[in-house]
Amino acid sequence: MRCAFLVLMGCIQVSTSFASTPAAPIFTRSYHGQTSSNHYPHWEWAVGSDDAVYDYVLTTSWSLGTFVSPSSSFTPTVALPDGFYTIEVRARNASGQSAPSHDEIVISSTKAGNNEPGNGIYGASATNALTPLGTQLSDIVALRYMFHVDGDTSDTIKILFGTTRLFGAAPETYIIETNLYATGLRYGSGICTTWPLVGTTVARQSSLRIGAPDYVGDFDQTKGGRVGFKTRDTAFLPQQTYLIDNIPNLWKTDAITQQDMSGIDAQVSIARGDLVDSHSGWKCADDLSNDTYRDWHVSIALNGVAHDVDLALPEQSAAYILPSEMLDLLTEFFQQPGLFRVYYWDIAVQRASSPTWIPLARWSVWRHDGYAVDWGARRSVYKDRYVLELSNDGPAAFADVNDVIDLSGTPSQAKRRAISH
Repeated sequence: MRCAFLVLMGCIQVSTSFASTPAAPIFTRSYHGQTSSNHYPHWEWAVGSDDAVYDYVLTTSWSLGTFVSPSSSFTPTVALPDGFYTIEVRARNASGQSAPSHDEIVISSTKAGNNEPGNGIYGASATNALTPLGTQLSDIVALRYMFHVDGDTSDTIKILFGTTRLFGAAPETYIIETNLYATGLRYGSGICTTWPLVGTTVARQSSLRIGAPDYVGDFDQTKGGRVGFKTRDTAFLPQQTYLIDNIPNLWKTDAITQQDMSGIDAQVSIARGDLVDSHSGWKCADDLSNDTYRDWHVSIALNGVAHDVDLALPEQSAAYILPSEMLDLLTEFFQQPGLFRVYYWDIAVQRASSPTWIPLARWSVWRHDGYAVDWGARRSVYKDRYVLELSNDGPAAFADVNDVIDLSGTPSQAKRRAISH
């Protein structure tokens, strides 16, 4: 008989057999007393038996049920309130009882000084590509990167914004979004609506969403409506125009992949095209204004097949990619339960003055509203290369504000996860 004790939470009894007194369990996922915003903390421990089956019985002030698992782990099924918790785990059999193993966690719903309302936590962590040292990037006309959704068990919304900002001679700037969602949305092309989006939401079906928001028109209505959007693949990338969060004048058009993106190596590219020669067919209700527009081509390639959209944006405000925001990756709602893990690699930009692709290997964390044990960015290894991981696969060591993550070099086969401070 083996008993795992959760102090303040009750007792977990575990049945199995041992030939000798078992060794103390060794935690493989633990918090080490750190502060966390995860109200569903997850522990795992090893006991040196590959074929053990554990009967968990937990009693506390509320029932967490009884279940059987082949692994040694515990996650509460009911959110724990803010406070300090200790878990104590022992292994026991007919020959005796092991020494206890402990782990502690402080759960907090706020983080002082994180610049969020009321110091609240919204699962946000932002990581931005840094200009390579000694490089001048004033005329960037293309960006590319690979991504792989490695895990999606989320039943709630989680967003990984990918923002590329464009600039020109005018003071206004426009952005192209290549966002990843933990959910899918199924709909037909050519929808013009307000809020919410039209379609059927599908949980645990990740999607890439190519977007063109009109923040310029929201700020200055006299300059609104200068964003054009055309999909070339209405089946795979149907487009839909809507009001972001039902905010008046804040229009956006998305093209959302109509298949689950999990488990697929995909490439996204953003490239400057020619000047637009026709102002019709780019918007829901009317034509583009008489300004000069640049065609920006956005593509996602799966298994060698490209699916494309075109964006028409004012040439005076969208002639090049802004060096300080070539690709900014921002998580949202990553504090909620359910894994969402994405890898990025082969991230590079191209200048108008040279066909050479310039790798973006250094990334800076500039925002984190929670605790770096729960979610965020870190360097990982995928297919024997360093990749940038954005996930909520905690407890783990994620990069915190002002940390720099370096993807250059060759990873060691023995070191699967690492972070550069």
